Amino acid sequence: MLFVPLHKSLLAPLAFVLLFSAARCSDSRSTSAAEIQGEVDSICKEVANVREAAFASRVIASEQGPDDFRRYVQGVLDEDLPAAEGVAKSKVLALIGLVPEKTDLRRTVMDLTTKEAAAYYDPKTGRFFLVKKNLPDMFRRITCAHELAHALQDQRFHLRTFVEPRKFSEDEEFARRCLVEGEAQFVSMRWLLGLPGRASAFTDAELAEQMTLSRDMLWKNDFLAGDMKESLKKSLGDAGSDLDEQDKALGAAPLFFRRSLIDPYFIGGTFVAKAKEGKGWAGVDACYEKPPRSSEQILHPEKFLGEKPDEPVAVSMPGEKEAEDADTLGEFAIECLLEEGLRAAGKGRAEARKAAEKAAAGWGGDRYALRKDGRLVWRIVWDSPQDAKEFQEAFSQVLKARFPRSEDFEALLIKGADGKGIDPAASTIGSGFSGDSLAAALHWTGNSVAFAAGSGTDARTLWTFAKEALAANPSEEKAK
Repeated sequence: MLFVPLHKSLLAPLAFVLLFSAARCSDSRSTSAAEIQGEVDSICKEVANVREAAFASRVIASEQGPDDFRRYVQGVLDEDLPAAEGVAKSKVLALIGLVPEKTDLRRTVMDLTTKEAAAYYDPKTGRFFLVKKNLPDMFRRITCAHELAHALQDQRFHLRTFVEPRKFSEDEEFARRCLVEGEAQFVSMRWLLGLPGRASAFTDAELAEQMTLSRDMLWKNDFLAGDMKESLKKSLGDAGSDLDEQDKALGAAPLFFRRSLIDPYFIGGTFVAKAKEGKGWAGVDACYEKPPRSSEQILHPEKFLGEKPDEPVAVSMPGEKEAEDADTLGEFAIECLLEEGLRAAGKGRAEARKAAEKAAAGWGGDRYALRKDGRLVWRIVWDSPQDAKEFQEAFSQVLKARFPRSEDFEALLIKGADGKGIDPAASTIGSGFSGDSLAAALHWTGNSVAFAAGSGTDARTLWTFAKEALAANPSEEKAK
């Protein structure tokens, strides 16, 4: 999943906390290092009270200029997403269709991260850094609360190893990041509602509902627009003067980047509220001891928190060990892929979102492999043949809009027992798609779909690769 340095506060999600609570921001003022440290010490006690857990040690606070922050992000990026790995993953995302061709993943992440961040917590040093110095008092405090929630997580659960790059699949790493960012967002909302003069009668379920509404509001207008942007500017005061530039940068990024950056605050917060329901904070602690394994479990908390969690299927790919890159994308990435693709195919924003969510649901597991010859093969296993059929139909629409030419190589459509429609368990469809320099193929049979793409080859050859991936017989055992 999209690499983003963990434990940082982004302007928009935290500003929504203020809008949601109707909090008023006083003008920004100059604060000394001693004042910031005193504020951090005070908020640490309040965050610990909200989270019902104690800090093991004091969190040291500092201010950091934009140049130093950029150097910090560059250092983390070099460690967690080295240049060669960044090039390979950029190729993968482009071949699948999540980003335009020739997208530079590392540069995009660097630009988005450095423009959006207000503050961050560094688990390596255990320090809190305030990046934007002209924040209104209340916004600075809510930023502190969010970051100090990360500090408390780190002292209790060791964040650097909890979300360790390359230790987990991209999808599993994203699920863990949703837990971490979602809890910090949830705690900061609870902290704000607990301040004097605030109405703290909101239940956890009501807070979760507000997070869902906030997320929907963000994406309704492709991040920020109109009255929403003006409200945020008013809340941020002087700190909102560059919101237009930040919104422009985020709005120009592919949907996958935008949602990977923002959604963990909201879908993660909703997940945390569900985990806390009936069990208190012990239910959230249990998620760190046995974390969610997939974005599917975050998007559908009942698939993780139920008596029998719906664990991802372990899918293997032929030639994976020799591949330039191999990983798992997960339901969240598929949803982003279909949503943006269906909009390009002519569907409206709301219609595309609804159709993408429906077609991505029922994900069982997936695996892609980027061969050294530049060709990509991706296999997705679904919970049922019907789920596979729904994805195949939606993705075919996306590919027909993406490529100027398409053709069917195989179409075995068996009627259902009722004589209406087709029997997804007995049907097969294989299709090819071609452009000037790129070709792709899609093959569906049973509960599996395979996709292949590459340049310097033809769609029929890629269709052969897709069928070979389906014949590889991945393990149907649930991941342990």
